[in-house]
Amino acid sequence: MNIGNMAISGLVASNIDIQGIITQLGQIRRRPVEVMKQEQTVQAARLTAYQQLTARCLSLCSSAATLEDGSAFGQVVASSGNDAAVAVSASAGAPAGSYSIVVDALAQSHKVASAAVSSASEELGMAGEIILNGKTISIGAADSLADIRDAINAAGDGASASILTASPTDHRLTIASLTSGAAGALEMIDANSSDILQALGIQSGPAEVLHVISDGAASNAIASRVEPVGQALGLAQAPAGTVQINGTDVAIDLATDSLQEIAARISAIDGVEATTEIISVDGQAAYRLEITGTEGQPTFTDANNVLVTLGVLGHDFANTVSAAQDAMFSIDGVAMSRSTNAVDDALENVQLQLRQETAGEAVAVSVQRNDAATVAAVESFVAGYNSVIGFVNQHQQFDTETEQGGLFFGAHAVLSLESNLRSQVSGLVSTLGGELKLAAQVGLTFNSSDQLVFDSGTFTDALASNPEGLRRLFGERTDATSAFVEIASTTAATPDSGAAGWAV
Repeated sequence: MNIGNMAISGLVASNIDIQGIITQLGQIRRRPVEVMKQEQTVQAARLTAYQQLTARCLSLCSSAATLEDGSAFGQVVASSGNDAAVAVSASAGAPAGSYSIVVDALAQSHKVASAAVSSASEELGMAGEIILNGKTISIGAADSLADIRDAINAAGDGASASILTASPTDHRLTIASLTSGAAGALEMIDANSSDILQALGIQSGPAEVLHVISDGAASNAIASRVEPVGQALGLAQAPAGTVQINGTDVAIDLATDSLQEIAARISAIDGVEATTEIISVDGQAAYRLEITGTEGQPTFTDANNVLVTLGVLGHDFANTVSAAQDAMFSIDGVAMSRSTNAVDDALENVQLQLRQETAGEAVAVSVQRNDAATVAAVESFVAGYNSVIGFVNQHQQFDTETEQGGLFFGAHAVLSLESNLRSQVSGLVSTLGGELKLAAQVGLTFNSSDQLVFDSGTFTDALASNPEGLRRLFGERTDATSAFVEIASTTAATPDSGAAGWAV
């Protein structure tokens, strides 16, 4: 017993750290796991670094693209001596120059109005069909002014209708063309026997010849000369009546008579000839009735709006809010007209917005090269390049104290990227055949940290003295020595032709 007690006493009394041994054994067992976790942390950090490097490279590519495609070198700035009258903007490629612009008239959209009615929602008691810009609109006796507005807007006829309320008892229908200029004039026809447009106060006055031709009059364009006119015009209730031409009665029923039949009936009158002629309307074949007299233009007397529906006769608008009018202006004394006030085809790559008539006074407009925008594009490229190189350098360093390399330390792909970028910027461009062959010639040099340094003064001087050479230095350039050969396009895989080019 004593021996046993001594053994136990000796073990307990010893200096062996049993708990410490157990702890160390546990740490040894966990070591591979901890090493793996540390490696995972490093790899995650490396992945993040590569993602950040990719983002910087993409930003650099974006900046380089504006230099490569030449758009950064064609930037211009335009100014007007009177923005209130003529606003101006210019896009890349616009030639520098000064221009004198006089605005005689602004383009307008045609707009007309009806007479006043006491209520926009009460029945008007008018029934029949009207034609607006070639579209038939049916009006019922129970329709109000608001209903007519809605029918016009639903027709898709190139016009917009609204109601102008001057007072609780003064409501007017306004109809505006959606196309500005003289060609956008509204065409409205009372294709009924009850004179709806005149009753509304939209049209007024006697019917007069609408389309004057030599010794006669012509109708509107009609889609067919063999179908009944009413059917060709899309009328459900085409008018009929006995009209007079040179005092002779001619019975016409547009619901059943074709253009050819009407022409034959009119031609039976002494001293009058009627024919159907083919014409083109928006690239489509159409027909019109032409009525001529041997002794000059025949006389016309309508009945039930038959000749008005044909378009031989027409009424004036009673209330014209704005006339259909083209813009009339001159540039450097050359008179011009356009259907809109936005003019983008008079000066190359220059957009004009005519805003106000100038009463004969000239507005000075100038277009100048925007060197500041070009410099900014190069500065953006330099910043992008330095961002990539700086980021690479930051993660390539080796810490001698910890004996640990950066996330990119020894990475061949990153080293290759850095080398290629530098050679692309600093290398000799041998195919240009001009004076500028090195980026250093135009103010792009390297410092001791391989960062790009940009001398904007040197660059601006080169831009002023040799803009085309500068553009060639930074970007791809394709030329052909013959007018009979044109280079349509190239891709990133297209090899350098060399200074001598390719023989075609």
